[in-house]
Amino acid sequence: MPRSHRLSDLPEEYRTEAWIKSCIRHEEHRGVHTYHRCDCDRHDCRSWMCAECWRGVLAELEEQS
Repeated sequence: MPRSHRLSDLPEEYRTEAWIKSCIRHEEHRGVHTYHRCDCDRHDCRSWMCAECWRGVLAELEEQS
């Protein structure tokens, strides 16, 4: 997976509202998980971006609509 925090750098199939919201839910899921530090260095994450970074990508998508 790419390490980008920008919508334009994501693969085309990941540039949808449904995909981004599912990633936010994945990051916010409660339970015992393995985390690492997001590249933003503000939060931990399960995938390659934390929920806050995914929200930034979602805001960028909404601006383009």
